[in-house]
Amino acid sequence: MRTPPLRSAVAGMIIVSFYSTWIAMEWSGREPDSLILLGAVAIVFGASYYLWDDAMGEGIEATQELQGDGSDDSEN
Repeated sequence: MRTPPLRSAVAGMIIVSFYSTWIAMEWSGREPDSLILLGAVAIVFGASYYLWDDAMGEGIEATQELQGDGSDDSEN
C-alpha cells in the first residue's frame, strides 16, 4: 500500500476546513458573505475533483495489476 501524496493530504484538509468553517458560522449564527462562500465552494469542488481523479487512477492501476499479463496458474 502506497502512502498518499502531499497534494492529496492538502486537498483533504481544504475540504475539511471548508466544512468546519461553514458549520462554525452556522453554529454561531453568522451569515457568510455569498461571494466568499461561492469562492470557497469552487475551491472545494476543485479539491474534491482532484481526490476523485486520484482515486480513479489508483482503481485503474489496481485493476490492471489484478488482471496481470494473463500468465496465472489456472491456465496450466
